[in-house]
Formats: sequence, structure tokens, C-alpha cells
Amino acid sequence: MTQVEQAKPKPYARMKDSGVPWLGEVPEHWEVKRGKNILKVIDVRSQQGTEELLTVSSERGVIPRSSTKVTMFQAESYAGHKLCWPDDLVINSLWAWSRGLGVAKHHGIK
Repeated sequence: MTQVEQAKPKPYARMKDSGVPWLGEVPEHWEVKRGKNILKVIDVRSQQGTEELLTVSSERGVIPRSSTKVTMFQAESYAGHKLCWPDDLVINSLWAWSRGLGVAKHHGIK
């Protein structure tokens, strides 16, 4: 068996219909739940807006804005903007359809 063949995921013996049209079949022992039933929104906001500014990218995930070339405008102040912490799932609601999400490794303003 080649390394490529070994790296391929092995299918589960028993599958079931997930009940979600775009998802199709899932392993029989899986429980399908809606994201809103297992995730929670964290709405903690910056007081002064001085935390590190982060950006969400489909290629790189959640990274410091200073580490990349971002051509989007910057706000005059980031006071009142949402904060995130390492291991938070950050979703850019405008780009979620195009994988605009990632898990944060940094604390900062998202």
C-alpha cells in the first residue's frame, strides 16, 4: 500500500442519511446537531479599542492584521468592537459563504 493510499480516510462500515440535503450520509453513530445548539456567541466588546486588530481569511484563518496586506478601510476607533480569544471560532459574516472563518490563535479585535 502506498503512502497516498494509507493517508486516505477509511469509510465507516455503517452510514445513515444525515437528514441534511447538502451533507448527505454520515457515520451511523454520529448525532447531527445544529451549530446554534452546540456553539454560543461571545459578545464581549473592547472598551478602548487598543487590542491587537485581527483579520479573518479563508486561506490563513484568523491572523493579526499587521502580518498581512489588507486593503480594506480601517475604522477611526475600534472601541466597542467584538473581542476574541485563542481557540474561539471567528466567522466573518460577510464572507462565511466563502470560508471566511477560522479558529483564533490570538486575543484581539475581530
